[in-house]
Amino acid sequence: MPSRRASSRRPSRTARTSRSTSTATAGVKVESSDGTFEVGDDVALPDDFPSDVPLLDGQLISASSSPADSGSEGWYLLMNVEGDPDDLFADATGELESAGFSADGESFGGAGSWSSADWTVTLTVADGGGGLTSVQYVVAPALT
Repeated sequence: MPSRRASSRRPSRTARTSRSTSTATAGVKVESSDGTFEVGDDVALPDDFPSDVPLLDGQLISASSSPADSGSEGWYLLMNVEGDPDDLFADATGELESAGFSADGESFGGAGSWSSADWTVTLTVADGGGGLTSVQYVVAPALT
């Protein structure tokens, strides 16, 4: 069973092209000046995803991003991770806190929000069935 702990190893990144749509085996990627969206079996972490936001190891199945100049900079990631949802939630929150993030209030039911000086991360962890857990990260610049 693969490790469910966050690590410095991150999902692979692919080169970006401007204004393109491509269809790959079991996946779709759309890029425009408004941002990117990718879904499928071999999704890459967006090139501009902040390196100081820790992620659990798992299969990235959906990713989207909006650039800073769009007025709504941010990223959405959906992953499948092997393991118990409660354990994975504890691992993910521990990694966020170790990276300098603080909880924005109480977390409940496998969901919560954490902030650093630079970023706000909303995390949701839920049973995905078949021994997999769905882990969702929504990352946006911290409110100033």
